Amino acid sequence: MRPTIVSLALVLFATTLVVVAPSEAADNASGPKTWAIEGVMTSACQCTVFCACEFNEKPTFGHCDDSELIRITKGHYGGVNLDGQRIIVISQSPKGERLVDAVGKLNFARLYVDESASEAQAEALAALARKIFGAFVEGSERISSNEKVQRAKLDVVIETDRHRIKIPGVLDLEIEPLRGGDGKTPMAVKNHTFSAFGMGDPEVWRSKTYTFKGDTTAWDYSGRNASVRTLKMSGEI
Repeated sequence: MRPTIVSLALVLFATTLVVVAPSEAADNASGPKTWAIEGVMTSACQCTVFCACEFNEKPTFGHCDDSELIRITKGHYGGVNLDGQRIIVISQSPKGERLVDAVGKLNFARLYVDESASEAQAEALAALARKIFGAFVEGSERISSNEKVQRAKLDVVIETDRHRIKIPGVLDLEIEPLRGGDGKTPMAVKNHTFSAFGMGDPEVWRSKTYTFKGDTTAWDYSGRNASVRTLKMSGEI
């Protein structure tokens, strides 16, 4: 009987090791049930400069064709470290509605995660984007019912006078700042509508190029509104 008991013990021990993999326990069980990020958001839409949504008005052309690059300087989602990660969210609001008012019922949303991110980071970045966009609409669990998360090469160049963001075959966005009276400093909007959510003062930029080609629609809004702002946001998972 002893060999049988020993063999059974070994099988049970091995099974236990598979079930409680240390990496999964660290990310899913013992990780903090909070999220927090510090970073920068680069935005572009089809509004004339400057975006009317910042002042609680309707979009210039009746809806939002929006692109957002979220660059995380420091952050986490649960037990997943997101320092240095990036995600691009491209979406469209229904006719007559601002994007921020229509989160959860947008016409579509595409979440592009950098191909260099791990699987855990990719899942966390998508969840984080839903939290950031959902901050404006209580109870929203998804950005859109027509939502897809895709891996892509994110080609991002950030300079003082230029932001260039490309997803090959999908997005080509280049923006430049509009200078204020001193001829040097970008104009900025103080005490704007979304500051309560942890979004910093938006600097006023303008797109030199803004083209998108998706699976259901395409656009070219070169010469329209863009902005750059800091993010410092946190919450519960």
